[in-house]
Formats: sequence, structure tokens, C-alpha cells
Amino acid sequence: MLGKTIVQGYIAKVQSFKAPRTGAQSIITLNARIRGAVSHCTTEPSTR
Repeated sequence: MLGKTIVQGYIAKVQSFKAPRTGAQSIITLNARIRGAVSHCTTEPSTR
């Protein structure tokens, strides 16, 4: 699905920009960022 592809691309961007920190904290931060990206994509769909 398109949404899944967007999220996977977003995860790749986050991982390339930020080196992994301590496990739990980085996972929580990543989950929060993914939720933000998903909610942003669903509320404001891009024209791609």
C-alpha cells in the first residue's frame, strides 16, 4: 500500500539522519515520529 511505502521511506530517512541511541528511547522516538508522519499523511494527502 502507498501509506506503508511512505512510512518505510520515512523510517529510512530518520535512520539515515540520526544514529541509533539507546534502544528503548530511540524506539519510542521513532514510533512517535512515525505516528506524526502517518497522521500528517492521512490528514493532508500529498499529490504524488
